[in-house]
Amino acid sequence: MRTLLWSAAAICALSGCDATLVEVAYDQDQDGLLSDEEEAIGTDPDEADSDQDGHLDGDEYWGGTDPLD
Repeated sequence: MRTLLWSAAAICALSGCDATLVEVAYDQDQDGLLSDEEEAIGTDPDEADSDQDGHLDGDEYWGGTDPLD
């Protein structure tokens, strides 16, 4: 699964950055696609299986099939 969550404090502790400048990516529905990736390809970031076919959107997308079909 591609979900990786980092707090701004943890990222800045490692890199010495300003915590106010860090944007954290997340997988809201735990389907293997980050929410911004889902918005880009048209799947629902709140629904792990957008087309209700029994397969997670991320599994379909990364497996080369259409998560909306």
